[in-house]
Amino acid sequence: MRNQGGGVGISVVTTLLARRAQAHQTVLVAHMTPYDAAFQTQQHAIQTTFASQAGTVPATQKALAESYHLLVRQSTLLAYIDNFRWLAAGVLSLPGNRFLPEKRPNTAPRNDCALIHSGANERIFASDPDFGQRDRGLGLP
Repeated sequence: MRNQGGGVGISVVTTLLARRAQAHQTVLVAHMTPYDAAFQTQQHAIQTTFASQAGTVPATQKALAESYHLLVRQSTLLAYIDNFRWLAAGVLSLPGNRFLPEKRPNTAPRNDCALIHSGANERIFASDPDFGQRDRGLGLP
């Protein structure tokens, strides 16, 4: 049963990853047009890098291929971020979740704070040389 649950979970995460990567790729490719100034600047920089190694036609093709690989890497990264957000939301929404901090009730009585700061208690605390050492685990009785 555990193997089947793991297999279903892996297939769901893989499917979500592929679909979200395609969705992000669709959004990002809208900015990769010859009319976009940033894209033209990037293409020109990549073409000049590849032109020193090959001719101008292969440099243009390699620059477009490099831009596509960059697009795929960025869209896949965004898809992984989406998957982690979905998984975190799923874990945090489980009942009896141990990952959320507990709200602990205040167990100290209110009048202790007033007694600690009063002048009478300062004399009591000053006369006890071991005061406060018992709570620190220093081995005192």
